[in-house]
Amino acid sequence: MAPGDEPADLELEARIQRLEQIRNVEIRHRGLSNLMADKLDRLRHRTYPASRLSRILCLGDSIMTAVSNAVVWDAERKNKMLNPDAESRLGFHCSPPHLEYRCVPAQLYEKLSAQGWQGDIEFRRFSHADFSRTGTWESRPLIEKLYPEFEKLGLPRFFDFMSPTRAGDAMCLTVQGKRYLNVVYAKRFESGSFRIELDGKTVREVHGPDGLCEDLRYKDSPVYSMNDVLDCREMIDLGDTKLHVLRLVALDVVKPVRIWGVEMWNTPAFVVMNGGKSGLNVNHFDRFMATTAPIIRPDIVIAEISGNDASKEVERNMAAYSRIIGLCMRAHVPILFTIPCLVSGRNMTMNHGRTLLKNLGFPYVDVQHQLEIEMARTGNGLDYYFAPDSHLNTPGVEVFSDQLLLPFLNEDAVQDPRFAGETAW
Repeated sequence: MAPGDEPADLELEARIQRLEQIRNVEIRHRGLSNLMADKLDRLRHRTYPASRLSRILCLGDSIMTAVSNAVVWDAERKNKMLNPDAESRLGFHCSPPHLEYRCVPAQLYEKLSAQGWQGDIEFRRFSHADFSRTGTWESRPLIEKLYPEFEKLGLPRFFDFMSPTRAGDAMCLTVQGKRYLNVVYAKRFESGSFRIELDGKTVREVHGPDGLCEDLRYKDSPVYSMNDVLDCREMIDLGDTKLHVLRLVALDVVKPVRIWGVEMWNTPAFVVMNGGKSGLNVNHFDRFMATTAPIIRPDIVIAEISGNDASKEVERNMAAYSRIIGLCMRAHVPILFTIPCLVSGRNMTMNHGRTLLKNLGFPYVDVQHQLEIEMARTGNGLDYYFAPDSHLNTPGVEVFSDQLLLPFLNEDAVQDPRFAGETAW
């Protein structure tokens, strides 16, 4: 075959064109990339310490962190079935916690992994065959609310953990070929304690409520703290990659112990943490960042301007956003803001969000504006991007996640000194 006669690699060509577009994106994307240039360079080349996963925290309302059509009716509208478009490519029971569905954080994780930024991380959920258990354990959702269609299909519920029913019940996992391990669990004020053993020796005891902020409330009802959604992690340095036995033993089951599973790795790796919860606004985010973010210690924060922000409390909202930004600056943690996609009727709140960030002199990703461009380009209406419950469906989530990815791929960004330095919560 003569040079130049090779068949076209359409996927590669599309990727090249995409990179050219990214290098010429609007200034706000460059500004966002500039905020975290050093963090992105270390992520891109995996030069950060392998002993600690680099953590990208997605903080927002349900528009960012939920996909509404994970379960849909079958063709005959008789039974519910899993929507293939909503299932994460990572696969059920083996994905990072709370990224089972193709929400924005899940897609961000997938797309960054596809760029080759990810290391050799592996996930073992409690349901994995590698786990063995003694005593009686039960599947227990973090929020005691049943989803019948999920139960029928045997799908994991969005907040689904394994809990022991008696003190002394244990869960074991044999690990080989990995140096580092995170025990991933959820805790609230109403949480029990458990012991972590490695090769028959106690490593530490974990007490449920330690370090948690109080439950958040929305319209006088508890929303359950976002600590629950983010999960908690206890890192264990195994010392080498030889065979080791990890054992988790329940100490107190009067209050539930909720175990998700483990993350294991050797080389530098990252995780995306889903911090979304329906009904929250900037005042909830403000409290969370002040009390719980220092415990979770994210390296990058992605925060949406919530559609739940009160449009008549502009000064209060600005003060809350200012405190969040100030906290991130002191911790040397870049924070990226987004204007999310919303259905008509909330544009006033989004316009207030734009105004707030402009007044603060802060760049942002305007997904709402991009959605309007997409609608004009394709001719598709809002019902193409949104489900009947006003949450994003799969095409809407694609628009959101594509825009969110752009700042991560700007390779010629120059570091903004406001956030430079090692993460220092």
